[in-house]
Amino acid sequence: MVNLLERGVPTKNKVILLRMGADHQVRPFFIDRVFSSLNISSLVRIPEKDYPHEFTEGAIVNHFNLPDPLATGIDEVVAMPKIVRGGYFIKQTGDEQLPILSLENVWKAILVDNIPLIECKSIPKYYLENTIGNVDTIEKLISLLLQRYSLSLPNYTENEILSAIEHGVWVRSFKLLEKISYIE
Repeated sequence: MVNLLERGVPTKNKVILLRMGADHQVRPFFIDRVFSSLNISSLVRIPEKDYPHEFTEGAIVNHFNLPDPLATGIDEVVAMPKIVRGGYFIKQTGDEQLPILSLENVWKAILVDNIPLIECKSIPKYYLENTIGNVDTIEKLISLLLQRYSLSLPNYTENEILSAIEHGVWVRSFKLLEKISYIE
């Protein structure tokens, strides 16, 4: 099995690309500046089509990823920007295309539950409720993650990504605090 835990983290870019304003202009912003302004410590990027618009302040929502060796713990405050256009990273070549994000009217949330690594078949059913991406079965979860990582990690085959997913996923539960926007 290919260890996607060691897939690499892009480090050359300390910026994010944000789509802003009525004209939808895309501009780079330093991550530290955005984090400081919003009083957050991380971003949980969510495709526009999966964005949890239907939830309300105080709701608990569940999010699934491949495990991340740089993950932080409970009580981390995050912003949940919308992914307007996906990006990718290829560790072997360093080739990177940053995603374009929107931080207009998005959720600020706090991490309230964290399972860093669990096999899909062992995920308790209650984590398949109130999910980002409307995942309500293990089959839908696998399909969602396969689609997501096939785009962002194009140098891995479908079988390699499936193998990593079957090895285990990262489950996080967030309490939605308020809607925020980054305006410079």
